[in-house]
Amino acid sequence: MGLEDIEAWALCNDFEDRGVFHTSDAVINGVQHMAVSSVTACCLNTMASDTVREKSSWTGDTGLTCEQMLYNFGAEQFFVKWMQDLRDSQRPGGSMPCIVPSPGWGYNSITGPDWCNPMYEVPWNVYMATGDIRVLAENYDALLRHCAYMRSMAVDEIVKYGLGDWCAPFDGPSLYVNMTKFKCPVEVSDTAFRYAAVCAAERWAGLLGRSQDEACLHAEAESIRAAFRKHFYDKQKNRVAGDCQSSTAMMLYYGFAEQDEIPGLVQRLSELIDAQNGHLDFGVLGMKSVLNVLGQYGLVKKALQMIGAPDYPSYRYWLDQGATTLWECWNGNGSHCHHMFSDVSAFFYKYVGGILPTAPGYREILLRPAIDCGIAEVECRVKTVLGTVECSHMAQEDGVAIHIAVPHGATATLVLPHEPDRVLTPGTYDFLTR
Repeated sequence: MGLEDIEAWALCNDFEDRGVFHTSDAVINGVQHMAVSSVTACCLNTMASDTVREKSSWTGDTGLTCEQMLYNFGAEQFFVKWMQDLRDSQRPGGSMPCIVPSPGWGYNSITGPDWCNPMYEVPWNVYMATGDIRVLAENYDALLRHCAYMRSMAVDEIVKYGLGDWCAPFDGPSLYVNMTKFKCPVEVSDTAFRYAAVCAAERWAGLLGRSQDEACLHAEAESIRAAFRKHFYDKQKNRVAGDCQSSTAMMLYYGFAEQDEIPGLVQRLSELIDAQNGHLDFGVLGMKSVLNVLGQYGLVKKALQMIGAPDYPSYRYWLDQGATTLWECWNGNGSHCHHMFSDVSAFFYKYVGGILPTAPGYREILLRPAIDCGIAEVECRVKTVLGTVECSHMAQEDGVAIHIAVPHGATATLVLPHEPDRVLTPGTYDFLTR
């Protein structure tokens, strides 16, 4: 028997391919490939954190991954089932384990508001992808119990019992002591995630007609927001506790900043990236905040430079080491097939290709292609419940050619630099912008 007699099979859940993101940049394509390959490798029945060492469904990893999965795959029913597992694992008092299904451990350690984020992230992203409000109704009571448990753990509205900004860049082997060497204080990230959960519960209450709950949750959210600002934000110095990429971005991403504070905080985030010579300095929690903030406030080019930095730490560093899937740690220690850093793919769809649903089921869409991001050609489309949405662009000698497709039943707003916004009805469009 020789190698030619061996047949290797790669098994994964039978997800429908929904999204296409492809560019003229080989590094960005490589990162997208790593993200998608990591998900397919880790999805077999449940959402394993990795393919070799643990093969357990870590909750926080799935919460961080679900948005990009719903761009790339038809994973709605998978997540509906996974949320049932999460609800089944929740204790009556509201606490949840760090893995589901749980063998009975993980409730009182290595979990917290951060790793419990799928309780609201997963249903909301499914709702935005499908427009089916039943996913919110099914998980509403469980979310309220989660909020109640966090309330019981809070001191002056601040919580501090989570894992924190896991796997920020560090030196040495992938040991617990090294993986917790992050700059963002746990109480900053935990309180941000608590606030996000309460705000989500308030939003769901409004959609589900629970007006009394909505009023109570609004008051709680305002109290948490005030406490965050009091404890963690120095307005005079324009600094957030930890003064790092993650904590500064969390202040912006989760809505703790006042309108007049936003430009200064965005500038501070940019400075913190420059201070690292254009490199990332975040773990899995900061990844979500930093990339989204850079996208929201027009710093897509800076984000792409950080993603594609030619040396450690960066996504490109993994590629240059021969990676075909995402790694657990920026320095290459630990697992070489982890999906927890894969939200970079959602960043590509939302801020490079520029497709973002702003109403459930893609009934309303924001199209904001990054035509000035330095990538000559971007192909981006998503198969939605209404049909295919496309927002692709290509640099030409006389400008940038943009191709748009808006499905029936949807309206889209096209946002381009230095041009008035355009509202697009269903159909296909071709623009040339200079």
